[in-house]
Amino acid sequence: MAKILIADDDATLRDMLRTAFERTGHEVSFSENADETIGLVREGLFDLLVLDISLPGKSGPEILSQLKLENAPVPPTMILSSKVSHDLVHECLEAGAKDFVIKPFNMPVLIQRAARLIEKNWKPPVRR
Repeated sequence: MAKILIADDDATLRDMLRTAFERTGHEVSFSENADETIGLVREGLFDLLVLDISLPGKSGPEILSQLKLENAPVPPTMILSSKVSHDLVHECLEAGAKDFVIKPFNMPVLIQRAARLIEKNWKPPVRR
């Protein structure tokens, strides 16, 4: 089970993603704006960040860039966007995103891609 933060200002999309991720056994939290997202990520509690390209306050790449400058514990990040261009994808990846998903998307495919990101970042528990 992974802890996933869904950062999107669209309540309908958040609910759809929550349902899909919870069905696969994950724990889901939400944020609706840039400041809330940044605050939650700083706490370092998440295995995956599903981040909308544009939140009230900042864009997804701006959020990732700020967190990177702060040396915050940014989990693997999947950007969701209805717009796509080579420059936009490059900006997101340069800011630290690991995946870029175009809306509308196929939910099972998104869940599978998210699982790969979580698995790639998995770390064994620290033994004391």
